[in-house]
Amino acid sequence: MEKKLSKSNFIACEWHFDKATENHHGYEGVMESLAIAAREKEKLGESEQAEILNLLSNATSMYLSEEDINKPFKPLLTRSNLPFLTPDAFTQDALVFFEEILPVVDSMWLKARLADLLWLCKKKKNVDHAKIAVNAYISHSTDSGNFHKDISDCFNRAIILCRQVGYKDGSKEIKNKLYTSFQKDYPDCPSMCRLLAQLLLLNELDIKSNCRVNIVNRLITLGQKLSESGDYLGSIDYFDLAEKEQKNEDESEGLNCLLFIADSNEKQGDIRSSDSQGV
Repeated sequence: MEKKLSKSNFIACEWHFDKATENHHGYEGVMESLAIAAREKEKLGESEQAEILNLLSNATSMYLSEEDINKPFKPLLTRSNLPFLTPDAFTQDALVFFEEILPVVDSMWLKARLADLLWLCKKKKNVDHAKIAVNAYISHSTDSGNFHKDISDCFNRAIILCRQVGYKDGSKEIKNKLYTSFQKDYPDCPSMCRLLAQLLLLNELDIKSNCRVNIVNRLITLGQKLSESGDYLGSIDYFDLAEKEQKNEDESEGLNCLLFIADSNEKQGDIRSSDSQGV
């Protein structure tokens, strides 16, 4: 008798994540897509397939958190009608199932989640699970149109995993992808380069000193451009990130950033004062 949780039953579900949704809603979108598919299977009397889809929906009903690298998943608090799960809630049967279907999962969101859960939850660690998770996490585009928090968190998690398992090829690919994207201009998303720089400057990524200097210089340049355009709050974010990095390398340069921050704060204060007088 065939197991309910089997690769053949998963394939029979014919679930595929809508690309248009995928680029905008991250793991919450995946969770909802699987839950909707499960309800449709229930209506059709396909209870085994519905059970599989509900299990996978539960697996994606957690968000990535940076608070504790050993506990990277937290419940999605926005969905009070769903059970709040943590990785230790999954049975051994569920983990065996996740490992069985991993090669045929075509959604990178789901593949990354299942591989990461296997890496975290299986007593006998398999480095390949961590590497599969990394490759799936960093498959997402780093264009400004879809670089929402979930994708930033995916890259952050991938960086941590690479460091944990010594995955040098993965770390190199992350550096190249993020640094290439950081060199581009994003007029539709002024904060994009700052978000990329935050990832590049993580200690775990171990960027070379000359690259760190280039990143900081570009942050300052972009901060000045934002200030010149009147986006003083945006410029402060750039100067603040540059200052935090520079004070570890060159205290005098860090002081220059503090002066830029003070200037932007003063100009932003002038705007608030002008607005209040006009009311």
